[in-house]
Amino acid sequence: MKNASKGKRQRAEAAYERFLHILKWTLIVATAYVALNVGHKVIWNAFHLDGSLSVKDGVVQAEANDLIVNHGTQAAPRYFAYARVSTPSGYTRRDSGILNDHNETDFLFLADNPEADVDQIYVAISSHTCETAAAAAQQLFENGFEACVVQPIATGMLCDTYTCSFSYQYIQDDTTRYGLNVYFDTKPYAVVLSLTDTEADKLESCLQSAKDWLAITRK
Repeated sequence: MKNASKGKRQRAEAAYERFLHILKWTLIVATAYVALNVGHKVIWNAFHLDGSLSVKDGVVQAEANDLIVNHGTQAAPRYFAYARVSTPSGYTRRDSGILNDHNETDFLFLADNPEADVDQIYVAISSHTCETAAAAAQQLFENGFEACVVQPIATGMLCDTYTCSFSYQYIQDDTTRYGLNVYFDTKPYAVVLSLTDTEADKLESCLQSAKDWLAITRK
């Protein structure tokens, strides 16, 4: 009887030891996983392996002609460059006054000679994907301008990138104006190129010149 009781106790102790052994390795593996996961994120962010731009003294480190957007928050920003935008010949860059984050950029160009060139060129980053941004803008123009006529969305390629685009016309200050919006298929947000003028026939030629001053760097 004593031998049976002793054997049972020994088996219980052996089982408990195996349990402790398994528990120990479970904790080691779990701890290692957490350490690797956290370490990976720290290293990924610290060394900008995700392609984000470094920030020094609150200023993003980028070229002056980089088109930049914040993927993060104001408290924890993560800035990314989507394109490089040169000043088109015959244009002067102006401040759009739209952006609230001083590290984000957009590009507003006004023609030096509006009689010869498209009045206005604007390059920015949408808060949506290519298709969603184009559809949302169509609705915005229809609702926001008097007698606005918006054409269907067309797809194509520009600057070696897939695009969605649409043209439109509207009345502003008793003047009929024409516009052409192009949304580049960059991820996760679309680069937007917007052209406006009082003459519709200038828009397409201006659009074809975009490859000379707009380089999409994010796909």
